[in-house]
Amino acid sequence: MQIEHLRTFVDLAETLNFRQTSENMNLTQPAVTQIIKSLEVQLSVELFIRTKQRVRLTQAGVIFYNDTKLLLKKFYSSVERVKEVAQQANQTLTIGFSGTAFEMNILPKIISKFKKKQPDIHIHLENFNHNILKKDLISKSCDIIFQTLDSVETLSNVQFTPLMSGEFVCVLPEKHSLSTQAMISFNDLANQNIILFNSYQCPPKQADVQRLIKEKCPEGIFCYADSILLSHTMIQSGLGISVMPNFITNFSNYQHYTDLSIIPFDYKADLVYGIASLKNNDKTMIHSFISSTCAFIENEALN
Repeated sequence: MQIEHLRTFVDLAETLNFRQTSENMNLTQPAVTQIIKSLEVQLSVELFIRTKQRVRLTQAGVIFYNDTKLLLKKFYSSVERVKEVAQQANQTLTIGFSGTAFEMNILPKIISKFKKKQPDIHIHLENFNHNILKKDLISKSCDIIFQTLDSVETLSNVQFTPLMSGEFVCVLPEKHSLSTQAMISFNDLANQNIILFNSYQCPPKQADVQRLIKEKCPEGIFCYADSILLSHTMIQSGLGISVMPNFITNFSNYQHYTDLSIIPFDYKADLVYGIASLKNNDKTMIHSFISSTCAFIENEALN
């Protein structure tokens, strides 16, 4: 049975007039007659008694009318609820980030400014390592993620907006014996306690430099962290030193972690940090947020 056929039946049950129902439903009278006959055939019962003088419901017709009226009410109520859910989802922007010093400093400012321009947009935040964020982006659990280019550049359905370039630095307690050096090399890491990121936490270029550290410093004492926050907490606690991109830790005006020294590391790599989003995600707010972020960072740089 079609919903429109049920609507036609309900209308006729209320008007008891084929001409009026045909006008109400924007149908011809023969079309209304055919619909009612079709329903009666499907139900194997007469729904109306038709005479030249009047049209009235049969007992079965009364029962079918009461039930169908309720059914249609629930159906259209459900349709409206589904539309509301879809509309709400389309007004929600989910942002994934891994907790870099840059993000911890600038993301609240960007979101605050964005919300002033688009107050009806709901912002949802996810804080995970880069691999989980990448999976969430692909599955559309996240709309955008702050990420490094090397982590997503092989994904054909992902577009990347660069925000800044960077370099590897050595992060160590500010009173560490190496903290006064202008540059730290692989040789300087010999016999040091070295904090590495777990393999599932590492973007490709981070994994590359860690592999070289382990090869060139076999006498080093290695321990592992599964988050940016944990690695910095371990460094601040004097448990070791670490090598990571400068945009992950304190740099420039983005100071988040205390009691640390940040020294350039003697290893060349093209590091690019930015925002990744799906090419086929048609939420207009995604492009608005990315544009707002780029403008904010450009303004910060000028100041």
